[in-house]
Amino acid sequence: MDRYDAILEQLRVAQSQGLDAVATRLDAIVENLGELLQSAKTTVQSALPTDAEEILPLAEVEALVDELRSEAKDPVGGISVENLRTLDAARSQSELLRALLPMLSDHVGRAVVLVIRDGVVSAWSGIGFGDGEQLRGWHGGVAASPNFQRLVETSKPLSVTPANDPLLSEWLQGDEFPAEGLLLPISLRGKLMGIVYLDHQNDQPWNIEAAQSLNAIACLLIDTLHHRSTVPTPTLAEIAIDQVQQESLADDEFIQPPPEPPEVIPPPEILVEETPAPTAFEPPVDEPPVEPTPPEPELDADGEDAIEFEPVSEEDFEQPEVEKDGPVLDYDFEPEPAPTEPEPAEAGFDPTATVRIDTTEDVTSPDAPPQPPEIPTPVPTPPPAATPPEGIDEPSAVELEAPPPVRPVEPPADVAAGSKQAPDEDARQEEARRFARLLVSEIKLYNEDEVERGRAEKDISTRLREDIDRSREMYEKRISEDVRSGHDYFRDELVRILADGDADALGM
Repeated sequence: MDRYDAILEQLRVAQSQGLDAVATRLDAIVENLGELLQSAKTTVQSALPTDAEEILPLAEVEALVDELRSEAKDPVGGISVENLRTLDAARSQSELLRALLPMLSDHVGRAVVLVIRDGVVSAWSGIGFGDGEQLRGWHGGVAASPNFQRLVETSKPLSVTPANDPLLSEWLQGDEFPAEGLLLPISLRGKLMGIVYLDHQNDQPWNIEAAQSLNAIACLLIDTLHHRSTVPTPTLAEIAIDQVQQESLADDEFIQPPPEPPEVIPPPEILVEETPAPTAFEPPVDEPPVEPTPPEPELDADGEDAIEFEPVSEEDFEQPEVEKDGPVLDYDFEPEPAPTEPEPAEAGFDPTATVRIDTTEDVTSPDAPPQPPEIPTPVPTPPPAATPPEGIDEPSAVELEAPPPVRPVEPPADVAAGSKQAPDEDARQEEARRFARLLVSEIKLYNEDEVERGRAEKDISTRLREDIDRSREMYEKRISEDVRSGHDYFRDELVRILADGDADALGM
């Protein structure tokens, strides 16, 4: 190795040693930095709060939002005009109370209508209690509950704790006791007749202002039910359209031109008009005779179908309407025939043409031979001057070989109307019977003691004159006079329900 190579070797060794020293120094610096970063992280983490509520408290805000949402969903009062219309349309106390219950359930958890009679309170109807089987056991003395006793004495609403009331706690056994309860009085002419019991669990609505308002409205409507001239009240009716606008709409509807009927080429026809003497017959001569092609028989194959009692207009035969035949759709079987001259056929004679007979009049000629009752068509004899085309000997041959379509015969107007009105009449009679039963049942419901004494003394009508007169007035307002004149269902129910079948017990 020469001197230069030795110098280069020493420089290479020094280079390697310097690189190792720098790497070692950098590793130490990195290690120190890591320790510093960990220390800084620990310091920062210790400075941060562990509860997020310390940074931004949201629990209070969420509570306020829930409260606002609840108020927006169920505002105080919460009574819509639809609720008022439903209550106002009720025609009896029981109908009104049944309509009240689902409205109350929109504002409270559960609701029960309780009836008080002879110091005993019992459930009449409720909502929110499943199938209602539990309510069958709601029966007890008013004296057993301080809350019921207090309400009977004051007739004022009362807030209660069901778990602390002996009677309510007995009725609610097996259920989780409600958080709160409310008793609302039901009054009739200033007399307490029943109680509305309301309660709720913590997750159920509890808008007692709305419930109290609905109950008060129901009591007012019950109290005035027999004195209101019209039920429902006209002021609560749906708002009608402006009369001018309504007439404008009606005018627009009637001004519309009728749709153009499809163009129909009317077939030639022979008009046969019932007259004492046959009229002249002028067959056309400008067309060659054609062998008659009988139309599809209707009376031979299924004659009974051809005389079904169904209205058929002239358009079914694709023939123009002739005014002298009278209105086609009236079906008056006793028209007054107007003497008119027969019109000659306008088109050429075609043996296959339909022979139309006016069935709105009696077309049986005195000179014609008797016809079967199911084919009431005349057989006029043409005058000697008429020479029918070949293939047709006489008009009777046309009728026998190619029976014309005959307009179905409809029963007389009074018979047809009676058959359609019979179900309606039965429905009206049934409505009168049901309404009378409902009115008399309510009289008995609120006057059990008087009814029993009246049966014994046979003076029910005297004891309950006010209630009977008021209910009869309602019956006469609702049931039309023609139904009432046919049968007195109201008296029947008085005898059956109040007098227990003994008409003498009424004392009327």
